[in-house]
Amino acid sequence: MDPLFILLAIGVIFFFGLLSSLISNKIKLPNMLLLILAGIFLANLPIFSQKTPFDDLTLVSTISTIALVLIIFSYTSRFRIKDFDSLSTDAGLITLFSVIFTLITVSLLVHFVLGLNLVLSLVFASTLVGTDPSAVAQFLPNVRNKSIKLLFVESIINSPITVLAPIVFLDFVNFKPVSGELLTTFFTAFLSQVIVGIGSGFVIGLVFFKFMRKSYSASLSPLALITAALLAYGLAEYLSGNGVFAVTTLGLFYGTVSIKNKFVLSQYSRVISDILEIFVFILIGFLFKVKLINWKFVLELSLIFGTYLLMRWLAVLLALRKSTFSKLEKHFITFLPPKGVVTVVIILTIALTGNFPEETINLLIGFIVLSQLFSTIFVKMNAKKITDYSKVKLRNFSKNIP
Repeated sequence: MDPLFILLAIGVIFFFGLLSSLISNKIKLPNMLLLILAGIFLANLPIFSQKTPFDDLTLVSTISTIALVLIIFSYTSRFRIKDFDSLSTDAGLITLFSVIFTLITVSLLVHFVLGLNLVLSLVFASTLVGTDPSAVAQFLPNVRNKSIKLLFVESIINSPITVLAPIVFLDFVNFKPVSGELLTTFFTAFLSQVIVGIGSGFVIGLVFFKFMRKSYSASLSPLALITAALLAYGLAEYLSGNGVFAVTTLGLFYGTVSIKNKFVLSQYSRVISDILEIFVFILIGFLFKVKLINWKFVLELSLIFGTYLLMRWLAVLLALRKSTFSKLEKHFITFLPPKGVVTVVIILTIALTGNFPEETINLLIGFIVLSQLFSTIFVKMNAKKITDYSKVKLRNFSKNIP
């Protein structure tokens, strides 16, 4: 493909990314939703209708892999045990029950309705289990309520699961045992991938963070962080390990060690993540096929989304049955499940494998759009009803004391 055309296309993508961000701030709609819609709009322009910058699968695969690596590192590096309080137990239980209920019900639904085999149905269902920290934060950024904090903590806990689970199931799809039983051989090979992945992430972190603990360079330290993440992924994959486990290990390692000017480095990481988010959200819009929207698509999407919400409602009821959360706060925890950049990157990854038909990829993208729309409408209707505890002032009884 013509390099000049690709360069022009990337420029157009970032222009529309900036434009959608400005519109998002103006009309108070989620930027992620507008970015996907911008991608769908661009894909149907005459300049891209016959030829897109993403016809080259090698280019798309490379971009999505880099995005996957840096975004995983960005989110896992925020995971610090000391930052979690009693809410982490509730968040962990919600994550556990949501994953179990969603994997069982949605995968069976997809198997019988869409006709996918059970393993691909598990890949589909596991893609939908996680929420996204930045997606949660964009809806009520200034409200300090324990239900909002719980959602944010939950999203940090379940983001690695959203990344790892679909890739594990995909490995099973593509696994071809030489001899022996399938499950035993796969488990042995998978365990080897995990060990190599964790080892690679730990070794790279040990080398890089040893020097970064005491020295800092405004130009080199951010580059070192990006290099460490890419090297951890590449080394693990080269050694027949799992690169995602390597980057996850590196991110968790980074979150626990003392690094000079760590806060500044985190800001650099976040800027790069924001750039990649613009790109991957618009890219996922390019993959959405408007021509495939029909009554069958609408019914299937509604059925899958409704089943997902029902399972999440059951998970919240079970996990918080002994909690002090109000009914409205439980509704916020249940009905504010927006999908974000982690889910988008995973959809890009599984789309490139060629295991799923276009109709199934359309449903996954439609699920993201619907989750953003549903969360937006729910917040608009109920945001004023939820208590912002940062604005609650305790009554002063000192005047009544003799």
